Order: sequence, then C-alpha cells, then structure tokens
Amino acid sequence: MKFWLLAFFRPYPLRRSPLTFFRPFRFLTVSVVLGAFLSLAFLPACSGGKSAPPPKAQPVPVTVAAAVKKTVPVEVKTIGNVEAYASVAVKARVGGELKQVHFREGQEGKKGD
Repeated sequence: MKFWLLAFFRPYPLRRSPLTFFRPFRFLTVSVVLGAFLSLAFLPACSGGKSAPPPKAQPVPVTVAAAVKKTVPVEVKTIGNVEAYASVAVKARVGGELKQVHFREGQEGKKGD
C-alpha cells in the first residue's frame, strides 16, 4: 500500500516535463475522470422512458395428491449422532446443598413424580 502511494505522489523529477503542472492535481483529476465515467455508465438506468413490460410468467406443472390421515411413530429407535440446536445454562432459584437425587439421567417423567 505504501509503495502505491509513493508511486502515485512521487516528488518532481529534476527534468520537468510539460505535464509537471498537473502533478499536484493528479488526485483531483483522477477523481473527476472516474466520477464522470461512473455517471455516464449509470445514466441510462435513470431514464424516465417507459420500458417494455416484462413477459408474462408461464404456468408451472404441479403434481397434486390427496391428503391421507395416518399414524406417525412418536419414537424412532436408530443409531446416529444428535446435535442440539442451542445450549442453555440452568441456574437454581434456591441456594443450598443437594443431598440426594431421586431420578436417573434420561429417565422419563411421569405425573406425580
């Protein structure tokens, strides 16, 4: 990056060329030329004339089937990997010491437990 800046804004040479007058205005000149080019490039996009209407969309073929009511298994027993969508930190509302655990890890909960 520094080399580019030094090459762009280098000091005047000992032998001056006819374009030496424009060296201090190089950045300004490049900016004006670039701005003119971009404005001419994007000027047609701002035209107020009406363009041709877009072509109508063609219908897409669709396969239709009747809905059927079936039973779906709630539990699937298979081998694989499971990844959680999110991790949650669980904090106790009451401080104290836990003396005994009355369940096993992974045990199903039942009403009244």
